[in-house]
Amino acid sequence: MRPRLIREVPNDDLLPVVAGPGQGRLRLRLFDDWLLPLGELDLPPLDPRLRFAPLPGHTAFLIAAGDEVMLVERDGTVRWRRREDQDPEHPEQATPFADPGGTLWLWLPGKEDRIAVVDPASGDHLADADDENPYGVAAFSHGSAAFFAHPGGAWTGLHIAAGDQGSASFRIRYADGRITAHECLGEALAGFDTAGTRYLATHHDDDEFAMRSFPDGEVLASCDLDDIPGYRPGWPYRIENGAFMIDDDLVLACAEGDELVNDVLLSSHTLHWVDTVDYPSASGRPRPSARPGHWLTRNNHVTRLWSLP
Repeated sequence: MRPRLIREVPNDDLLPVVAGPGQGRLRLRLFDDWLLPLGELDLPPLDPRLRFAPLPGHTAFLIAAGDEVMLVERDGTVRWRRREDQDPEHPEQATPFADPGGTLWLWLPGKEDRIAVVDPASGDHLADADDENPYGVAAFSHGSAAFFAHPGGAWTGLHIAAGDQGSASFRIRYADGRITAHECLGEALAGFDTAGTRYLATHHDDDEFAMRSFPDGEVLASCDLDDIPGYRPGWPYRIENGAFMIDDDLVLACAEGDELVNDVLLSSHTLHWVDTVDYPSASGRPRPSARPGHWLTRNNHVTRLWSLP
């Protein structure tokens, strides 16, 4: 399958954080789903390795930089700014996320990882899930988090990867002053279909690669990491980390072996091979796009937006 190249942009032109006007200040550059400029936001002096999450409608941005977390209005006004406790031996900044309903989440890594919901007006913690108040969230140390908006709006998906400690996924929500969390079966949640009734569960330590029903986690389709039905029988390869759903019908995965590196399309209904992506030139590792039927690739020089033909 030869995909359509929609846009190609040099990586330097997509840097989200650049020097701003004034000593030490930063400028946040925003891009839309087509890799086109959406606007800029001037920030006070911060750790330039910051992470940010837009609120619905891009009205404001939840920003984590070093040990600081802040909410910045679209015009650059800082609504609030506060510090979060870090592990002094291995300081790591928070991962922010704003769900479509406007709930502001923070994943706070440390010796004992925490998840919190913050007040958009003040930045105060409205609820915490940690080792003492887990709400069903597994205890990790220095784990990294990925959030996924669920189409139904009531839940948010959360995948926590913690290296040798393993990996786990949850559906979480904030209501009545409390965080509720339930484990999503399968190691690494990798996204929902548009109806919110299925999710892709990929692998971390074990060999599971499956489509599961939401919320009960029943396996609807699965395949072995080294044996995709219909693809290269007898060839040694393995599905690498980072698979994702392109749309409701297709999953994109990278199959790597001694003699091949291919991006392959699998049916989300059977996880059988459908086609192999035939890029016109070397493109780098694939990444999900927010647009159905599209995905990104990025190498050392350029980022490309592709679509199905």
